[in-house]
Amino acid sequence: MGKIDSIAVLGAGNGGYAISADLALKGFHVNLYELPSFEKNIEIVKKTKKIRVIKNSGKKIAKLNEVTSDIKKAIKDVNYIFIAVPAFAHRYFFRKIVNYLERDQVIAITPGNMSSLILRNLLKNNKFFDDIGIVETNTLPYGCRKTGPEEVEIHVEVKKLLAATFPAKGSRDTLKTLKEVYPSVFPVSNVLETTLNNENPVVHPAATILNIGRIEYAKGDFYVYKEGISSSVERIIDEIDKERLGLCNILGFMERSVDEMCTEQGYKDSIEQKIDATDALPHSKGPSNKNSRFITEDVPYGLVTWESLGRVLEYEMPTTRSIIQLASVINSVDYFKEGRTVEKLGISSLPPDKINKFLENGYL
Repeated sequence: MGKIDSIAVLGAGNGGYAISADLALKGFHVNLYELPSFEKNIEIVKKTKKIRVIKNSGKKIAKLNEVTSDIKKAIKDVNYIFIAVPAFAHRYFFRKIVNYLERDQVIAITPGNMSSLILRNLLKNNKFFDDIGIVETNTLPYGCRKTGPEEVEIHVEVKKLLAATFPAKGSRDTLKTLKEVYPSVFPVSNVLETTLNNENPVVHPAATILNIGRIEYAKGDFYVYKEGISSSVERIIDEIDKERLGLCNILGFMERSVDEMCTEQGYKDSIEQKIDATDALPHSKGPSNKNSRFITEDVPYGLVTWESLGRVLEYEMPTTRSIIQLASVINSVDYFKEGRTVEKLGISSLPPDKINKFLENGYL
């Protein structure tokens, strides 16, 4: 792949707006895509091809190359395709793109949550199978919120964005080109390492579930980072984080606490200090109900994956398991069964070294 100049962003939510607008302001030609069933969400931007960006206490207007609900049009001749939607929508977007992908295109799933394994399986019949790159990041490149149908506010641009390809072998060139887009990219060993270093499943489910009464009473007037993370809730979050770090240790991955990661990313020094000291998170409203992605994404596509991995590695994760159980009861969904387990990913029978070997080569 040569120099990156054209990018497609799939998904017109918080992340999609932030990626599209910020990269357009940085000089890239950007196409923004949304599903036809959600086309009304981009009606204004589709006409104007403009998104207003609030960043660093200033406002700028980003001009996009294209805004469309035609997937073929969106990804034609682009270098990179960013998929910026919740994990429960990944498979749907994958099915949209598989028949239109071109040689040497790279798909970046942000964050990935091990979805690259599913995408690679769907690509088996694509004639460019060996020439399409797949990247996962551990988080979105921004802390951001849409503040209107044609406006997005970027609170934080992530300073250290963990990234890996699947398969990991031969990833240097792919990640080198990604650094042209995001210089903050920090390569790690494989997509399981990016998945285990996504801080959202550590913080979001516990903070939401332990405040569910307040959330339901407030009917949207709730700020989880400002109101929901008391010292008691933080202790539970810390325990989940310790269990996650235990998995990292078993698999030979870097061991960075959520506090350390968020500091490196530019978010905070600690959860409570962040709440007191900066505007980057406290004024982000929500969640507003039990069906928030803080549960419906971060439990089945985060905690369930981790806990199922712990079980096959004979590593106990009781606090993580308790949060999954409570989420299952609250939403009347058996997340242990319905979530993304290692059994569903096809790696449940592998010891740690074989898991890493599979993720390195793409096969055993």
